[in-house]
Amino acid sequence: MIAPIRHVTVLGELRPEEVAGIHTLVEDVQNDWLLSDPSVGVNVVWNLGAQAGQSLPHLHCHVLARGDSKDADPLAGFGPRWWLKRDLKGMWLLKAVAHMNRRGNSTR
Repeated sequence: MIAPIRHVTVLGELRPEEVAGIHTLVEDVQNDWLLSDPSVGVNVVWNLGAQAGQSLPHLHCHVLARGDSKDADPLAGFGPRWWLKRDLKGMWLLKAVAHMNRRGNSTR
């Protein structure tokens, strides 16, 4: 977990040097993992706000190492877009989302 020293609740409150510092730390963690295992993948997860599961508003991110197989990582392939990769009978959900996006963008 990586968090700025100063308390902030959203990404937009970070100062440029804080953004750069967090970015550097994420890269350092990823590079350390890649040195020990070149096949490792990384998820960087931000949970912002109560709707995303926070009980107290604060900014932090999780850097999660991911394996390349179910043996190395029981959640291999599970990421923010996992639901898009599922076999959706008739793809009805994806089609509905695409339709809503088209409708929403046509008024802009």
